[in-house]
Amino acid sequence: MANFRRLVKPFNVKNGALCHGDVEAVTRDRVPGMLLACHDDPATGGHFGRDKTYKKIQARYWWKGMKTEIEEYIQNCDKCFEHKPKLTTDRPELHPIPVPSKAWSLVGIDCITNLPETARGNKNICAASDHFSKWTEAVALPDKYAASVCDFVYKLILRHGCMDTLISDQ
Repeated sequence: MANFRRLVKPFNVKNGALCHGDVEAVTRDRVPGMLLACHDDPATGGHFGRDKTYKKIQARYWWKGMKTEIEEYIQNCDKCFEHKPKLTTDRPELHPIPVPSKAWSLVGIDCITNLPETARGNKNICAASDHFSKWTEAVALPDKYAASVCDFVYKLILRHGCMDTLISDQ
């Protein structure tokens, strides 16, 4: 009995019509005509997409599963499909980096920034990785300024020797 009360609580009768909250509860047989009027009809609809159509219908009507039904209806609308903007991205072609033939000839370096600050005041990490051996070294830095990164690279060179190529996105 408690479950029944919970289910009927949002319903009430206003001016002789069954309502769900402040909006009219619609029977299943009226749904297709409502979708047609609020989405397809040029005077009252206009193929404005899922969200606008849903908000327009939701402001006046309710039926169980209406959001899913509206999404499916618009997804299957031929006119919307024809005029929907196509996602085009003009991205440059990717070129893979060839694996070097010896260690420490090609090294990649990158900084990871805006991390939580440590007790020593560091909030960045600078990492260098050899593309041949996959050897990686990293250091915590208080900032990502050139002087800090340069000091890290300088110490790498002192330890391992000078690399042939250094790759960075900066």
